[in-house]
Amino acid sequence: MTYDLIIQIIKILLSNKTYISVSNIADKTNVSTKTIYNYLEKHSFLEYIYPCTLEKRQKQGVRILGNEQALNKLKQKLSIYEQEKNLYTPILNLDSTTFILHSLFSTSSSITIQSLAEKLYSNSVAISSILNKINLWLKNYDLQLSKKSNWGCQILGEEKNIRLAYKDFIIKSNYPIKTLKINTIDRLSDEHYRKLILIFDKQETDKVIQIISLAEIVLNNKFTDNDFYKLTVQILILIKRVRLGKFISYKLNNIENIPEFLAAQIIKNHIEDIIKFKIPNDELLALTQNILSARKQKEDTINSSKDEFITELTINRFVKRISDCLKINLLQDKTFINNLILHLVPAVRRSKYGTTAENPLLNKIRYEYTDIYLAVLTSIEELEVSEKIFLDANEIGYICLHVVAAINRCQKGGYIKVCLVCDNGITITNYLESTITRYLPEIKIIEKCTSSEFSNLKLANFDLILDSTNLIKNNDSKILKINEFLQKEEIHYIQNWILSKHLLDFNEDAPSIQGKIFYFHDDLPDRDSVLNKYGKYLFGNGYVMKGYDKSLIAREERVSTAMGRYVAVPHGSKDLVLKPSLVIVNLKTPILWDDEFRVDLIFILAVNFNKVQINKYFFSKLYEIIKNEELISAIKKSDDISEIEQLFL
Repeated sequence: MTYDLIIQIIKILLSNKTYISVSNIADKTNVSTKTIYNYLEKHSFLEYIYPCTLEKRQKQGVRILGNEQALNKLKQKLSIYEQEKNLYTPILNLDSTTFILHSLFSTSSSITIQSLAEKLYSNSVAISSILNKINLWLKNYDLQLSKKSNWGCQILGEEKNIRLAYKDFIIKSNYPIKTLKINTIDRLSDEHYRKLILIFDKQETDKVIQIISLAEIVLNNKFTDNDFYKLTVQILILIKRVRLGKFISYKLNNIENIPEFLAAQIIKNHIEDIIKFKIPNDELLALTQNILSARKQKEDTINSSKDEFITELTINRFVKRISDCLKINLLQDKTFINNLILHLVPAVRRSKYGTTAENPLLNKIRYEYTDIYLAVLTSIEELEVSEKIFLDANEIGYICLHVVAAINRCQKGGYIKVCLVCDNGITITNYLESTITRYLPEIKIIEKCTSSEFSNLKLANFDLILDSTNLIKNNDSKILKINEFLQKEEIHYIQNWILSKHLLDFNEDAPSIQGKIFYFHDDLPDRDSVLNKYGKYLFGNGYVMKGYDKSLIAREERVSTAMGRYVAVPHGSKDLVLKPSLVIVNLKTPILWDDEFRVDLIFILAVNFNKVQINKYFFSKLYEIIKNEELISAIKKSDDISEIEQLFL
């Protein structure tokens, strides 16, 4: 059934208080009488006009039947259908799963399998199969797909979880959008903007973008481009769901004085003034949460309340812990300290109000910068105890990026040394250089040349080659091809290259480690069983105080220590550690460690930072092993503790 035609038929029926012939309806809609008969006979059409019914009389025609309350309800539904018309019309070319999820998120009532089958020109068996897969995906958000005979399908669960799933679905899904012709919008990539106007009303999308820009003025700050896009998605979802009568409210205390709450009020007022749509006051806290989770391009500590300001002593202790782990003095890097404070102030605020800044590079950081991630993870307790907060993996990942930048400045004289290859003259070359250094301040272009001059250069003099000519025939991993008019995607491409560059090279004589490493083969069913058993083992042998097993589990509940490669590195409270030690548990069968990773090799670490040299050595060798799949394999195959100790030597 065509969605446009359904709306037209309902409008015609509502506008006629008496019977109207099918042929008359056909004339008004420019389709055949047979088509109208087919539509009116379908069970799904009756669902569209519920709670009204369709009355048919021979030689007189048809009419919608219902009391005043039922008719008003249908008129409200018709208004929603009109809004959804902009959704269904462009997305009918999407794959079936995407279309069905759009339908489920965007309707206020249930949808029957038959009506979905008709829209997609499919059959009920195929639709049921897709719905089963959707139900499995929804479980990741504590949601479920309710399916009832003669009623239909509907997503059930907390509204905040529905909106989260809706947001992730939009951001992570692929759409056939390249054919859409648009005018470029500042702050959003073409791809992101095309996606938004495909899913939501274009005029409303443009107004929301305008409103968020006004909120930035209130904040005296700008959101990062990626988080500007996410915030736009979240607000458009909020508007759509509130229109459907689906509301959400958070319980946050003492937020009236934070700038994000003021920005939420500004957004609410402008939505009501510009879009002419009332936002309930309860939604203010949901808006505040969204703004809190959106990262800013700069952070203004002046606007922070006194209880959010992190003392210099706390920062120095935290940075010293990381420095000891990584064997590099980060306390001397004032740029790092300043940037870290600017990040931590809003991070502390986000933690206090139960939200987080999503980190799209988190898995990459954990996998390729395991050493830095683990150093921050094991040092973060210093900061958390002082500020009475808990920072999650996303925030820890962002701190890692600041550490990466600091190490780069320390070891590379402050810059990634780059050669820029360009064949289009000095004007375009200088333009490209200024664009690169503007968006990537860690880069220093120390040489510019043409493709014909490139063969005379010594590659060892550069960390990175940026080739805008695409004429260099060399597979060296340090050569990246870019466009002369640098795109946002290419900036991210270069940033990812910098992130994946190995920065640390540890060389230090090993202290005595005999008696500090323990190795076990075991077959346990889950994470908590491992941590309980071996936390108690460390206590029983005098390495930790009572309760260390519980502190291991408590930290895992806050931030998972799974690192990829089937490895986890749990650690407990430093205040309960008596002697530095390491328990290695080699499991017979991998277990599910968290929602994402499976693990069969666990390094249970007990450190208290009092034995600085031993800790430094433990960390450096542990990082080296965890990043090396051959060494991981060697540990798994070994039964001899002396062999494993040799790996640490």
